[in-house]
Amino acid sequence: MDWKKVVAILHEALPQIDKALSQENVPISSRKLKAFDIVQDTMLEVSDYKAFLLSEAHGRFLIIIGDWYRDRYGDAVDDDGTFVSMLLIHGTPFAMQVPKDFKIPADEPNMIWIGLPASVQAEEDPLSWIQSRGVVNGLSSKELDVVRKAALETANMVRSIGFDVRSLENDENLDIVELAGSVRADIQSSARNLCERNGACLRSATWDASQATEKALKILIRRKGQTPRHIHELSALAERAESLGAGTIDRGKLALIPSGRAATDIRYRGDITLSKAAAIYGAALSIIRQVVFEAKPSTEYNEREARFKIQRPPWFDFDTSAFSKKLRSMMG
Repeated sequence: MDWKKVVAILHEALPQIDKALSQENVPISSRKLKAFDIVQDTMLEVSDYKAFLLSEAHGRFLIIIGDWYRDRYGDAVDDDGTFVSMLLIHGTPFAMQVPKDFKIPADEPNMIWIGLPASVQAEEDPLSWIQSRGVVNGLSSKELDVVRKAALETANMVRSIGFDVRSLENDENLDIVELAGSVRADIQSSARNLCERNGACLRSATWDASQATEKALKILIRRKGQTPRHIHELSALAERAESLGAGTIDRGKLALIPSGRAATDIRYRGDITLSKAAAIYGAALSIIRQVVFEAKPSTEYNEREARFKIQRPPWFDFDTSAFSKKLRSMMG
C-alpha cells in the first residue's frame, strides 16, 4: 500500500468529516475516534474485516487520523475523557478507551448520573470500550468470556491509576505534580505504541512502561518524605520506598520491566517480541496501580465511587452509525 497516497486522501477528506462532526456538536476530544469509524464506513472496502482488524494497516489508519487531529487542535485532542489502554485479542494488541467518568441516564428527563470512579461500575460493559468492535463480534462465547475478564481487569487497573493520578496532580509539591502527569502520559503512550504493532513502536512501548513505573516509584518516595536519588534501577527504587514504610512491591512483576541500562538498550538497539512488550505493559500497570494508590493524598473528599446528577449534555446520544449514513449523502 502506498501510504503517502493514503495520507493525502485522508488529509483531503478529514476537513469535511471534522466540519460535519463539529456541526453535530461532537467535542473535539471525541472526534478522532468517530472520524476513524466514519472513514471505515465510507471510504474503505475490506474483503476480510477480521484480518484487517489484526493488521498493521488498521493501526496505521488510527495513527494517521490521530496525527491529523493533533496537528489541527493540539492538546485538546488527547484529553478525550478516556484513559488509553491495551488489550490482547488473538495475541494482537487493540486499544481500549476506558472512560475517566461514568454516565448513565437518570429517571428525570434530560438528566444523567455522572461520576469519576476508580473501578468499573456494575452498569458498565468494558467490551464496549474496545476500539475495534468487529474483532469482539467475531469471538466465540468461550473466547468472549476470556476477553471480558481481561478487559475488566485492565479497565479496573487504569481506572484506579487515573483516579489516583488526578489526586497527585493537585499535590502541593510541584515535583510530584509533574511526575504524576508524566506517569499518566507514559503509560498511555505505551498502550498506543503497542497497538501500532511494529518493532520500533514495541521498543518505545517498553521504554514508556519502564519510565512510567520509575516515575510512580519516585512519587511514592517523595510522598514518604524523601527525595529519590537520581537513579533508574526499579529494584533499587522499590527497596527505598519499602524502607520508608511503603507496602511490599511485587518483585516478580517488577523484574519483568527493564530498567536502567537494560531499558535504554531496548529503546535504541534491542529487539523485543510483541508478547514480551505486552507482558511488560501489564506488569507496569499492576505496579503503578499499587504505588499511586499508596502515594495518593489523604482527603475526606477522595471518594472513589461517588456519583452526581447533572443535566444531560447534547452529545450524550450521538449515533455514529446514523451519522455515517448522513455523511455519505453529504459527500456524494
